[in-house]
Parts: sequence; structure tokens; C-alpha cells
Amino acid sequence: MRDDRGQAVLLAAFVIAIAAAVLIGLQLQQARAFALERSRRAGEAAAEAATTAVADAYAAALREAVAKKRVMDIGRVIGSAATNDAARAAAAEASAANGGSAIDDVTLHCADRRVEVTILSSGASYRAGFPAGECSRR
Repeated sequence: MRDDRGQAVLLAAFVIAIAAAVLIGLQLQQARAFALERSRRAGEAAAEAATTAVADAYAAALREAVAKKRVMDIGRVIGSAATNDAARAAAAEASAANGGSAIDDVTLHCADRRVEVTILSSGASYRAGFPAGECSRR
């Protein structure tokens, strides 16, 4: 009978070890999933913030063009260093506020009657945009 008890204890210890390993694996997977979701949310927030900064520059240039009765040069607006710097700063701030990583790149593109803002963060790209009639099909 003593042998049976020893085997039962050994089996119980083995089952407990397997259960512990499974629980640890599940916790690690959950942590990875939460980190990935946090990174995605931060990237999306950064893209939206950058787009807002570009839209603000666009609206200001449009107001100025209307006031001076001129045609707005959208290429000048999205190609300016000030617009790009404002977009990058807004993206970096939003990413940091949402627990994201540093912003690697911000690109602005005008085509198909839209301004598109793309940010690159930790190898992932996030896009947002807004309609802009001045962006002709190219």
C-alpha cells in the first residue's frame, strides 16, 4: 500500500506542475495580447492626432486663401516642414499618452480628393485622413 501512496503523490505533484505551467502560459499570452492591443490603440490614436494637426494646417491655409481670394496650394501645405513637424509632435504625444512606442515616421499624401496621413511606429503603420477637394486624382 505504501507504493500506491507514493505513486499517487507523485501523480498529484505532476498534475499540479502541469496546471501551473498552463496557467503561466495563459498569463504570458494574455499579457502579450494586452500589449499588442495597447500598441494598436496607441498607433491609431497617434494617426488620428497627426491627421488633426494636418487638418488644422489645411483649414488655416484654406481660410487664408479665401480671405486673399486666391487658390490654395495644397502641396505647399502638406509639404511644409511646419505641417510635418506638427503632425509628428501630435502623433508622438498621443502615442505616449496611450502607452505606445516612439513614432518612427510620418508621411503625408494628397490624392483622390483626400489627404492621407500615415505613421510608422515599431514597424506597424497606421493611417487616417480627411477629404480635401484640392487633392486631384493622380
